[in-house]
Amino acid sequence: MCERRAPNGVVGQRGGGKAEPSFLVSHELDLDQAPDAYEHFANRDDSWTKVVLHPDGHGGSGRRAARAG
Repeated sequence: MCERRAPNGVVGQRGGGKAEPSFLVSHELDLDQAPDAYEHFANRDDSWTKVVLHPDGHGGSGRRAARAG
């Protein structure tokens, strides 16, 4: 069995606030929206690159706002 590990320092940087991976996430949705989200992702619809599903119902409005860079 092969273990997957983060590159050295990535986890520590995230915990220390140096790395912010949220720019990779295109959509945040409630878990009940998973079937629709999968269709968009599978069809390679524009901007559906990385979807985070929230089982607690705190997925927000769906699409993440663009972040100033």
